[in-house]
Amino acid sequence: MTDLWNTIPRAAAEGSRTELLADPKHALDFFRGRDFDGRHLFWLKVAWQGGELPKCPTIAGVDVECLQEGGHTQLTLVLRDSAQLEIFSALCSNLMEATRHLASSAGEHSIRVVIARLRHWQELLGRRRDAILTRQKIIGLVGELLVLRDHVLTRLAPAQAVLCWRGAFADEQDFVFADRIIEVKTQLATADQRLQISSEHQLDTTSGRIALVHQRLGAGAGEPSARTLNELVEEIKESIRARSPDVMDLLNMALAEVGYLSRPEYDAESWAPAGIRIYEIRDDFPRLTAGDLPSGVSHVQYEVSATSCSNFEKPIEWLDRMVLG
Repeated sequence: MTDLWNTIPRAAAEGSRTELLADPKHALDFFRGRDFDGRHLFWLKVAWQGGELPKCPTIAGVDVECLQEGGHTQLTLVLRDSAQLEIFSALCSNLMEATRHLASSAGEHSIRVVIARLRHWQELLGRRRDAILTRQKIIGLVGELLVLRDHVLTRLAPAQAVLCWRGAFADEQDFVFADRIIEVKTQLATADQRLQISSEHQLDTTSGRIALVHQRLGAGAGEPSARTLNELVEEIKESIRARSPDVMDLLNMALAEVGYLSRPEYDAESWAPAGIRIYEIRDDFPRLTAGDLPSGVSHVQYEVSATSCSNFEKPIEWLDRMVLG
């Protein structure tokens, strides 16, 4: 893991801190620093000293404090649990991205945007800590990660590849590349071959060309290609670290959004690819779109039999060309 604080020395005196501007290109003044105990610090300093400060959320392993002094307001994050540095780094990067559109004069508004984003992370991390992903969600996540590993990361730069993965953020489709879309449906090889479509918008080509990937998984015992969910995530992380370590924050942000946290329960089962079929969504593909529904009907979920899709099947090379555009 790349530690963005590793070039910042700890403070020389108790009660003091060292500091480094986090991103000189950002309109707002975000800083990284270390205190006398060597703890990782991150703060936003704005020219505003007004009314009552918004209440700061409580985040496990991180102290959050907002203070006003000398015409400025400063919101500071202190990492108490160094084992959480990876997620802390992703959180800090996300705060900068969430405010990148703001002007340097945003003052109070920028503080409130950051606190609102911190509340989102409070919810994410609380849900991630307390809830284990269901088996069905694990299977769906493994399918998306296999497409990310085998077809997207191998053809795009890591930053572009991770930013294209929208399934982690519960978007309508799983991967979006400008006017090209990949929707991944994953199920066990032993299940009946029916594809679950979650809405009338999911296979609507109005927003771009769509490749439907039917990813099947088998029990992984003894299979060289088998990976547990933890192993698959770590494999993807290692690939990104080797090529673009600065992209790790983007990946960790996406994994936090999907509710993933490395835990022993995710090593109980391993999954091996058991076949993949690619379909091109065309006008005559068996599907429902918003234009097919009577007025007032929406949020439709339905199933498509995989056997009815054979006329739309494409080779794997076609999928790779879709990624590359």
